[in-house]
Amino acid sequence: MKRKLTLFLSMITLVGALIIQQGCSKISMQKANELKETRQYAQAAEMYSKLSSSKKLSKELKQEATYKAAECYRKANEFKKAKRAYEKILRKEPKNSEALYQLGILTMKEAAEQTNLDIYKKAREYFSSYLNEVPGDENAFKKIASCDSAESWLTQESRFVVTNFRETNTKYSDYSPMIADKKDQALFFVSDREGGYNKKKIYGGTARFFSDVWMIELEKLKRGKYRWGKPRLVPGEINAKFNDGVQDFDRRYSTIYFTRCNGTDGKTPFCKIYEAKKRGNEWVEVTVLPFCDLDSANYSHPTLSPDGNNLYFTSDREGGYGGYDLYVVNYIKRGRTWSDPINLGNTINTSKDEMFPYYNSHDNSLYFSSNGHIGMGGLDIFRSEGVGNEWNEPENLRFPLNTGADDFGITFDNNNQFHGYFSSNRPGGRGEEDIYEFKILPLYFKLTGTVTDCKTGKPLPNSLVEITNDLDTVKISLRTNEDGDYDTVVLAEKATYKISVTNREAYYFDAEDNPRTITTVGLKKSHTFIEDFCLNPQLDFAKVLPIFYDLDKANIKPAAAKVLSDSLLPLLLKYPKIRIELGSHTDCRSSYAYNISLSQRRADSAVAYLISKGIDPRRIIAKGYGESQLINDCACEGRDIVANTKYDLGLSPITNMPIVAKKKIETGDQYIYKTYEPSEIKVINNIKYVPCDEYQHSQNRRTTFRIMDVNFDPNMKVVDSDDPNNQNAQIVIVKLEKEGNNYKGQVSANNVPSAGPSIFVDSDKMEISLIELKNLIERKALTPDALRGVTPQQVISGRIPPNASVVVDTLLIGTQELGKTYENVELQISSFTASYRLGFKVLDSTFGATFNKEESELALTHINKEALQDGPIDSKLTTPQEPKIDWNTIPGVIKLKVIEENGIKYISVMVNDKEAIMFNYEFTGRNTWIDVPTAIKLYQSKTIGKQHFTDGDKYKVEGVKFPSNQFEFEKMQLGETIVTDVKFKISDKAEYPTLGRAFFRKFKDWHEENGFIYLVPKPERGKK
Repeated sequence: MKRKLTLFLSMITLVGALIIQQGCSKISMQKANELKETRQYAQAAEMYSKLSSSKKLSKELKQEATYKAAECYRKANEFKKAKRAYEKILRKEPKNSEALYQLGILTMKEAAEQTNLDIYKKAREYFSSYLNEVPGDENAFKKIASCDSAESWLTQESRFVVTNFRETNTKYSDYSPMIADKKDQALFFVSDREGGYNKKKIYGGTARFFSDVWMIELEKLKRGKYRWGKPRLVPGEINAKFNDGVQDFDRRYSTIYFTRCNGTDGKTPFCKIYEAKKRGNEWVEVTVLPFCDLDSANYSHPTLSPDGNNLYFTSDREGGYGGYDLYVVNYIKRGRTWSDPINLGNTINTSKDEMFPYYNSHDNSLYFSSNGHIGMGGLDIFRSEGVGNEWNEPENLRFPLNTGADDFGITFDNNNQFHGYFSSNRPGGRGEEDIYEFKILPLYFKLTGTVTDCKTGKPLPNSLVEITNDLDTVKISLRTNEDGDYDTVVLAEKATYKISVTNREAYYFDAEDNPRTITTVGLKKSHTFIEDFCLNPQLDFAKVLPIFYDLDKANIKPAAAKVLSDSLLPLLLKYPKIRIELGSHTDCRSSYAYNISLSQRRADSAVAYLISKGIDPRRIIAKGYGESQLINDCACEGRDIVANTKYDLGLSPITNMPIVAKKKIETGDQYIYKTYEPSEIKVINNIKYVPCDEYQHSQNRRTTFRIMDVNFDPNMKVVDSDDPNNQNAQIVIVKLEKEGNNYKGQVSANNVPSAGPSIFVDSDKMEISLIELKNLIERKALTPDALRGVTPQQVISGRIPPNASVVVDTLLIGTQELGKTYENVELQISSFTASYRLGFKVLDSTFGATFNKEESELALTHINKEALQDGPIDSKLTTPQEPKIDWNTIPGVIKLKVIEENGIKYISVMVNDKEAIMFNYEFTGRNTWIDVPTAIKLYQSKTIGKQHFTDGDKYKVEGVKFPSNQFEFEKMQLGETIVTDVKFKISDKAEYPTLGRAFFRKFKDWHEENGFIYLVPKPERGKK
């Protein structure tokens, strides 16, 4: 027998307690039925079992006896015998719904008790078969969900550590512990062991002694040590001749509330809640509580709120949701009595049983046991917060506190919120039910991270990290060290934090995702939050200044001086550490060399004006770009003048806002804008053009400034240097979508929408599919003379000779709004499903396009290559040049050979002293991950094992089940340096092993040069 059938454990143990003699009289169906009706299930089950195989009974009566035997065995908690009886029923009645349902529950218990995940599959099969007979039954769906949850809970790490509390346990039933002393030095519990109050008579429901309330106390030893004494009956009037138990106390431990069944004479047909007062060492003055005085239902399992105003209990009174429900009564001080019971509502209560409530003052939560919520098989312990009939969804406390057996009757120490006791009839105990002790491992939450520059990935020392929370007004302020790291912060439970990062001294005002929010609410495991931030300098921008010069003049006019005084000079004064480049541009008219000279003189004159206003000349670089960076198609160097430019959105030199307009000079420095007249717009090959008039040329004649850095040091020396600041203008970013190993985007030719999507691949070809070529021909967007090495008939028939191609007038990459059009582009004709297939290599070599793989962005530049014969001239004002570093001479530097294969760079790292892995690397990349084939190889070769994986859900891919999808190498060796604590993610998106910023932040600095990577280790703590 697995557990005692008393009220204190389950609804089936309702009173009806009869005093019987051991043994039974003549076996008959009538006698068995009488035993069952009086809830003497253990004896009734044995009698039914014998009757089910009797040759004197008909088949119908034997089947009835088998069913009743199964039912009684189940209610007597003889689960193995019950399971065999239900299986016997199914052999005769395969569709018996009650047998299917009960077998599902019993199999769940077996699975949880044995922690055997495979047995849960059989339980699911029983419930599924049951649903075929009783479609839509909500309880069956819950049980299937319980199987799924239990499988997960059995394999998850838990904060609970459970041990058998042997000091109280016997071969009998010992259960429902309750702390009985302010100092946690006494424990009350219920037991039906020998030596109870009624030493002669036996309870018919269990064929054992009646239950009593027992106690155990701590005894003081020498040297301040304690040990538990021997259990003894609680003195006084609590224990009577029949079943007593399940108790709670007021906060003074002067009043006890407890359950008594059958009254004092054994004739009362229900269980009721009583109270008693402590007088000296005895409990006396026993009285029944008024709300359960009538003999109409069972009231049991009382627990009191810390303030003594609310008493929670379980009852099967009318008006509930089914089985046993939890209720509360409120204490009425004026009348010194209790209110009518209030049902806690259907969030707590189900159609099954909710029992053994306990109010925990440490977290202001109600703990209770239920077999109606999603659980592990039997009664499980749940936790919920609320008041009245408004409660949060109950939380299952999971394995190992809960098992497939019945787990119930929890209590917590008064002085230690992480320690307590509960009872269970799980396998491995000493008796039917045992008391178990539990400890809760405290949760530890920590926060740490690094602050870097978003563009360079370099650490940002002295950044201010501010942390606030929603529990109090405390603000934590930290400064990052020279490596950009901020100190580890210990976080509280059930709190939400906001983290903001700034570095105003270096003009970094905000971070990406700033402020960032993290929370410990709902977390069940200790966790270290690693929150890395990168900061963008707020002054990192370029701007067009409305400075205009007279023809062939470089002097600053009054209007231009005003622009410099109103916009640029205040910026330089406000931010004394910034250094800028002031650049001047011309249109294409006149020679390249002349325009370079003119633009340089103009830039120098603007710089000279700022110097005259007190700006340090070392803070400004004058740059003359001439006509090298036109922002439209009005180019005229080295070829015939282009009379038209595409009708694009331009930028106003005054407002820097997009406009489609022409400039009309009226008087002085006044400018008026108006849209082009329709007669001025020409359409060539379905593309709109406007003339290269004075407005278009004025767009190119612009003066710009951009902030180079915020590191100006007035004590630095001026040295000669080369100027690296020539930048391409008008960059267009086209966003691509990753699809397998390739990328998908929009491409169209000759102003005709493509028949389908296009792909971008790592190749040196630009191709058009046969489908798209036919699409262009059908829309009459191609003439036969555009074809190379192929005829229109061959195209129609699909017979394409090798090396056949077509020249399109225009090729648009991206959309009209966000894209770039190229003219006279030759495309090879091939057979594939997409419309166009463009190679990144040829896009780079032909159009100067670059691809950012991490962001899936294609950058298309617009620059006048013909005007870059000699490059822009250097400024007359020089800037300091950082001294050339010889990385080979840095003490302790790690030098790694870069290996390049198929355009991908790798370095070799030895992991766990077992295997060298070729890692791709991205110094500031987001991803530190391992591709699936490599992960499988490492796992199967035992280079990494279960101990290397971090907590998380199991991760199954390509037939291999990993403990989770994240792990750490014990050891990563690079030269003489060992790197640890780097988390790698197994990802099906990874193409090869990659080291990102999570790895490189382990080093003080890094550099790539001449086919080698140099890594500078961080100094040991306490060392410089």
